[in-house]
Amino acid sequence: MAFRYSIRIKNKLYKYYLNRPIVNNTINYKRYRNKLNGFINIAEKAYYQHELHKQRGKLKKTWKIVKGIIRKKVVVTAIDQLLIEGKLTHNKNTFPSYADLLQLT
Repeated sequence: MAFRYSIRIKNKLYKYYLNRPIVNNTINYKRYRNKLNGFINIAEKAYYQHELHKQRGKLKKTWKIVKGIIRKKVVVTAIDQLLIEGKLTHNKNTFPSYADLLQLT
């Protein structure tokens, strides 16, 4: 609950900083943002330490927690154009299927 309230304050400071970008507002926003990020990192570290301590001796659950910590989000970008036989194709309906691509090679 305290983090939500603090994030709201940070967002208000950010809006104030954008509307009136004077040095004082910039310093206030950045100082508050950095402190809040520090507290969030400390809380996150404590949470994972508690979770790992709770699952001590259970390797499968421990590794599940570790994988959850280190897993990075995979960004999938959509293909909006292809270069096929020297021609640039924009229409997704004209993209060749996998089987068609195999026949091209």
